[in-house]
Amino acid sequence: MEEHINGDYADYIVGKPEKLIIEAKKEGVYFDLPPGSKEKPIQSIKTIFRGNDSTKKAIEQVQKYCSGKGVEYAVVCNGHQLIAFVAIKIGDSPLAGKALVLNSLEAMKQHFGVLWQSLSPLGISEGRLNRILTNGSATTLPPKLSSRLTSFPQIRYQSVLQANLRDFSELLIEDIVNTSELEGQFYDECYCDTGALSRDALLSKRILSARYASLFPETEEAPRMQAVDTRESHDAIFSKDMLKEALSRRPIVLIGDVGVGKTSFIKNLFLRKASEEARSSILLFIDFGSQATLSGDVKEFVLDEVENQLLTKYNIDIQEENIVNGIYNSEIKKFKQSIFYKSADDDRGRDKLIINMLVEKVKNKSQHLKKVVDHLAKARRKQVVIVLDNADQRRHELQQDAFLIAQEFANSWQSLVFISLRPQTFFQSTRSGALAAYPNKVFTISPPRPELVIEKRLQFALRICEGDIKHASYAGLNIRVGSMALFLRALISSMKSNKEIREILSNITGGNIREVVQFVKKFIGSPNVDADKIIDIMTREDEYLIPLHEFSKAAILGDFAHYNPMSSLASNLFDVHLPDEREHFLSTMILEYMNSEYSKKDTDGFVSTESIEMEMQKNGFTLKQIENKLRHLNNKKLIESTLRVTFDENVSGLFGDMPHAFRVTSVGSYHTLRWLASFSYLDAMVFDTPIFRDTIFEDIITNKESFHIADRFERVMKFRSYLTETWNKSGINVPYFDWQTVVERDEQAFAPIRRAIIKMSNS
Repeated sequence: MEEHINGDYADYIVGKPEKLIIEAKKEGVYFDLPPGSKEKPIQSIKTIFRGNDSTKKAIEQVQKYCSGKGVEYAVVCNGHQLIAFVAIKIGDSPLAGKALVLNSLEAMKQHFGVLWQSLSPLGISEGRLNRILTNGSATTLPPKLSSRLTSFPQIRYQSVLQANLRDFSELLIEDIVNTSELEGQFYDECYCDTGALSRDALLSKRILSARYASLFPETEEAPRMQAVDTRESHDAIFSKDMLKEALSRRPIVLIGDVGVGKTSFIKNLFLRKASEEARSSILLFIDFGSQATLSGDVKEFVLDEVENQLLTKYNIDIQEENIVNGIYNSEIKKFKQSIFYKSADDDRGRDKLIINMLVEKVKNKSQHLKKVVDHLAKARRKQVVIVLDNADQRRHELQQDAFLIAQEFANSWQSLVFISLRPQTFFQSTRSGALAAYPNKVFTISPPRPELVIEKRLQFALRICEGDIKHASYAGLNIRVGSMALFLRALISSMKSNKEIREILSNITGGNIREVVQFVKKFIGSPNVDADKIIDIMTREDEYLIPLHEFSKAAILGDFAHYNPMSSLASNLFDVHLPDEREHFLSTMILEYMNSEYSKKDTDGFVSTESIEMEMQKNGFTLKQIENKLRHLNNKKLIESTLRVTFDENVSGLFGDMPHAFRVTSVGSYHTLRWLASFSYLDAMVFDTPIFRDTIFEDIITNKESFHIADRFERVMKFRSYLTETWNKSGINVPYFDWQTVVERDEQAFAPIRRAIIKMSNS
């Protein structure tokens, strides 16, 4: 109540975040409303203004308050009469629209359905007043430069050399992990310990170490989280807590984000850390991720995999006669004492009855496999370990099914059970009831240092290229002194020499090691990387340092000629969802505010959604704009929520309830601190950003199809000038972000491009 706004006082500001401002007039001051307001509650605001100065003044006053606070909805009311309207209309004057007009208490009663639809808490949250007053009409966005291209999106085709390099990178960097003959050597030479904080991440060590913090609200009971650090000894990894979970007949739950290395951790544990135990154990590794299709019954799939692996890996045929007789020895003895057995005429008939009895038991695969595992554990003294891995690559329902199966195995089979899950799956499952009896403790896996993972894999691939590691699968490649070895040497040398390259690898995928490997694999042979030049220089000089902009270009463009938001590792911070040119800077403002000292963070670096929304509203942005941006930044992994959720999408855009807090990821930090005003980033985003001024759009579109560096440079400079002009016009003045300062920060990187253009024009 009575909040000070621009030298005046707003009577009532409703909601947290603020959603509605009410201007209250004295009960005896009546609005002289147009005839027919009682019958037609939707009226033109211009009509209301005619000959009614006091009403006009009240509406203009509350609209000014809303504009200054970024509050979308306004009401003028004197207790008996009510006028409600949309006070901020992107791309149009709010006073040129319509209003909900209720001329009396009787009118409020008569049109109560419309009143409730418009101004109830749910009605305001869903923007129903906007739909009622506009009938769904909306101002359209201006076009993007990509809409004028002859072909978009356009794949940039590889040269023969680039295609060959890409094929080799598939074999040597990705497929090598799945080569069983080299698996042990690969983990010996390439495995990187989890839990080591990246030296090049653009986030504080405190936030990096709190990767899985705040998953559960402080007000509710939750399992204890214990980080697994593979730098410790095997005995330390298998702590008393972990063994206690296993002995309690619970599955050992490994929590980790997608791509942090949960599979590598488990395989390394049994191939290296626990190699002695592994040799005397039976390890059944059920990989949900590598199976192209799964049967409708997940449990049936798992049982089939257990049977298949017992046979192929350990030569244990669960239907073999001696095994079946050994498992059911006590049942056979008991059956021989039964009347059914003794009723047979001869030994042949009695043997047939025993066989029929055993066949029925074997047909019940679930119970039979349980008996087999029990037999292996007791009679053969074998530790059976069952790992349910990569369920997090499947839909949420399958992940829950996998956990229930793990619970059953741990509870009733004589086995040690591991299961890996995403944090959000574990959290959602506890809420839905699937994990009602969740463990007292779960073990979290943090990613290793990305730059070390890549360096070791590249060194391993180079050793294969140069013949130091021999394997039949690669004998026919004949690349001992080939182009792949030269490219790998240049890549390894560049990573070691240039901190900026290590930095981009550490940050652009947010700790997802799988994506880092994918990026480097695609970088080798990328049509946007000049591989011919690299190989040529390496052939002549045996040394070449790949510049950072080659990595940025590959990350931003992928295999396309222009930026494609569907496939790029980069997000366009300048894109807009509503026709408001000030929105070019909203994404960056949100990121910079969350990263700054001006936002109030909890101990794990999270900033409340409410404070983000209130801060952006103070700068004139509406809740709709702000929540659109938060959802988009979250799904593009520039920020993450406490619940680690992603938002669903329909034809209207992203939707879903807002989590109570967010924090910036290393992906978001890299966008604002390294990419925002760089040449490579602006060169790509100019094609994906709506331009609100026709003359500037037509100017920028000149030579739109050209890839010549001089034409690209001219486009970038015009685009940057447009953004600068828009920023200066916006009136935004905040202590945590200034576009001009960012431009000046990155200006020095443009000098080499200018020199190169001048050199080319003079030659």
